[in-house]
Amino acid sequence: MSKSRVLFIVQGEGRGHMTQAIALKQLLEKSNLELVGVMVGISPMREIPEFFKREINCDIIEFDSPNFLQDKNAQAIRVWRSIFYNLLLGGKFFRSIRRINSTVKKYKPDVIINFYEPLAGLYSFFYRPKAKVICIAHQYLYLHPDFIFPAEASKGNINTVKNLTRITAIGAHKKIALSFYKVPAENFGNIKVVAPLLRKQVKEQPVTNGGYILVYLLNSGLMQNIINWHKNYPETELHCFTDHKSTSDEWKCNDKLAFHRLEDKKFIRLMSGAAGVVTTAGFETVCEAMYFGKPVLMVPVVKHFEQFCNSRDAYKAGAGVFDEVFKIETLLDFIKDYKKDDSFRQWVDQSDTSILNDLLN
Repeated sequence: MSKSRVLFIVQGEGRGHMTQAIALKQLLEKSNLELVGVMVGISPMREIPEFFKREINCDIIEFDSPNFLQDKNAQAIRVWRSIFYNLLLGGKFFRSIRRINSTVKKYKPDVIINFYEPLAGLYSFFYRPKAKVICIAHQYLYLHPDFIFPAEASKGNINTVKNLTRITAIGAHKKIALSFYKVPAENFGNIKVVAPLLRKQVKEQPVTNGGYILVYLLNSGLMQNIINWHKNYPETELHCFTDHKSTSDEWKCNDKLAFHRLEDKKFIRLMSGAAGVVTTAGFETVCEAMYFGKPVLMVPVVKHFEQFCNSRDAYKAGAGVFDEVFKIETLLDFIKDYKKDDSFRQWVDQSDTSILNDLLN
């Protein structure tokens, strides 16, 4: 019996959608599904990490995709400037949609899996592919009635993120919503709520406690914030990961503060040995910390509405605390009374079969 052919289309911003794609690729190896190609949306602000190329081990096809613009200090999202900038690049993005179409024709997939790439949704709108389209992302939980947005969230932001999410899922046979927690209605319409997709490297990593704090900075402009904080708390050991191009491997500010270029194996190893984790509220990083039983301080990127929602949602799930600034002392205080709960880890470990069934049926 021949295997069904699968094509991934992955939004390239951050690391979350990429690590989810790696995790799913590892699951496909246990099934009657074969990954034949991976398309990744890129922009001038981001590069495809080497760990993704290594772990995906498949044909990678790049295409230009919309992206957020940062302020001059690389610390905040410039929402309206991003919208106007991406509108000006409409011609380039239509060429990307045509490239998606030509790639689908070349690889002839039976299943297209979209990891929250909006141009993949527009491709489905214009070309109506014969392949079954399945969308996977945390954001599909926003369309589920059991999800409650933070009370302080504006209606404008809620409607914007919901509409963007709907665009990514145009023509979808099924939407798989990754969640920090179980919801009462696991199935709602064509939305299925499941545990986060975590890679086998995370699941196989031993957990220890080395007493240090791990910091993940999506935006490199926040490096100075960490340096300034550490001047007031020099006794606290910090290991910080960033995508800053000047950090080639490891830069030691002093014996207690080190900056690392984002490298996945080292990142997982140091997270599993940390006393706690500080992150800019990306879904995947918070889930990995929860799996390791590490308390988290979440500091959403300014004006990044999805991260704002993540921080409140993960707090509700017991992951840790949130703040508007990198006050790591808040995490240090939280750690004193933190009690590890293995229920999240058990839920994740039991989810693989469910996800595969959703892809096959």
